[in-house]
Amino acid sequence: MTTHITFVYHHRSWLEKDVDGVLKYTGGLVSIIEKVHVDTCNMFFVEGLFLDLGYTRYNEVYWLELGMDLANRLLVLKRDVDVVKLCDAALKNENRVHLYFEHPIDIDPEYVDEFEVSDDEEVKGPPSKDQENHHEDFSQHEEHGGPDDIEVEGAPSENQENHQNDPLQHEEQ
Repeated sequence: MTTHITFVYHHRSWLEKDVDGVLKYTGGLVSIIEKVHVDTCNMFFVEGLFLDLGYTRYNEVYWLELGMDLANRLLVLKRDVDVVKLCDAALKNENRVHLYFEHPIDIDPEYVDEFEVSDDEEVKGPPSKDQENHHEDFSQHEEHGGPDDIEVEGAPSENQENHQNDPLQHEEQ
């Protein structure tokens, strides 16, 4: 038994009736998604695949059993139980199912300029809170002159001996 089906996504158009009153999905794009495992398929997965095509949302998604036409056998896909029915129908019909997405289409899309950054270039973004606070007066820290002024319990001579016995450590730093 086959456990994989193929989704045929119809998108970037809309459903409308032609002059004869026949429902059609005119134009648009078709994306074929193969090897969809029916045991793990759910509504979240169907939506995720659609969003991966570059869309941010959709109004409605319909599916059509193979061999049927849009006018009389177009079914709404809303819940996981609908996806189970869709997968069962696909397994009985050449393991293929057509999905039709109604979604907003931007007539005048906003384009974002993209640029490439090489590995050795630094990308600057807005300053972090730490960077913003870098120039503030740190009066509570002025009591200590830094890590060299902090006293640590123990004999200082032991610490000095350790540094003197390992001269390579100083050369590597």
